[in-house]
Amino acid sequence: MRVGVIGCGGAGETHVRGYLENGFNVGSIYLCDVDKGRVTDVASSFNIPSENVFYGDKCHLDFIGKVDVVSIATPPFERVNIVEDLSQYVKGVLIEKPLAHNVEDAVRIVNILRSYGVVDAMVYNLRFSPVFDYLKGVIKDASVVFVYHEFGFDYLNATGWRGKPEFGGDHIVELDIHVINYVRYLLGEPKAIHSHAYDCVNEGMCRDVYTIFYFSSNSAHTYVRHGTGRSGDRYFYMNVEVHNPMDDSYRAFTDWPNFKLLHGSREVPIEEPHIWRNIYITNIIKNFISSVKGVEKPKANAIDGYRDLTIAYSIRKSIKEGYRLNKHVIGKPVEIEYIL
Repeated sequence: MRVGVIGCGGAGETHVRGYLENGFNVGSIYLCDVDKGRVTDVASSFNIPSENVFYGDKCHLDFIGKVDVVSIATPPFERVNIVEDLSQYVKGVLIEKPLAHNVEDAVRIVNILRSYGVVDAMVYNLRFSPVFDYLKGVIKDASVVFVYHEFGFDYLNATGWRGKPEFGGDHIVELDIHVINYVRYLLGEPKAIHSHAYDCVNEGMCRDVYTIFYFSSNSAHTYVRHGTGRSGDRYFYMNVEVHNPMDDSYRAFTDWPNFKLLHGSREVPIEEPHIWRNIYITNIIKNFISSVKGVEKPKANAIDGYRDLTIAYSIRKSIKEGYRLNKHVIGKPVEIEYIL
């Protein structure tokens, strides 16, 4: 199977590593990026031959007839056109989160993939972490789930497409979507959400976002903080608590590079408890390739990406319409509407 990686920034480079660790040889991997220097640097790092390297606008068109599957690791606003150009020529597409920079383009991507019968998968690290995945097995009797996520990168002072909500580069669409996806993975589709935020430039750029997800019999409370470290710092901390009425609570947390899962005060042993991208991209790509071969199903796909974006924009709507308070969430919840 031949693979093309589109976008050779940090995410694209980890995709290349993931394919190599799943047994692909360098001759079956093709690279594409708008930046010649960036794509040649990645090719050099992994000894990928120069005839497999393309650069410039629309360089992904050079993949036609050469690859069977593609990874799309470009900025979100570029992804819909790539999917449109390549879906009829490939068997599978692996897409970085978020699926697109707005809901309309997400719908277009899903419909294009459906029309050509392409196997699609998305990169959501938390679904592939044994520490956080373990909680899904104990969630059925949970009355409430708490998720706290702290990330050092400061989008309010970011350069390039990050920091520009119109390109999908805001806190909620670009980063909080990890938490949104994880809550959906644990509890299913929410009926409604309530959000408020602090320190906002606009509804998509807030340092602190607090959201309640409402389900039929339980709820999830999420609190996401941004820009808590130096500008550009990738530090993160995540804490997930699952509270069961008749049992001790479970708690999974990471304060990079330490990971733990506790049941009450007892630590639960988990093999390979890491979630960092460089490690778990290998398992994500393994799942993707197995799905293309028909061995298993993708653990996350474009429908997930679409639904996550719908919720992300509902959170922005909730913040914009006035639920931006210091202590309490008031007013009617914003209902989630899926238009597919």
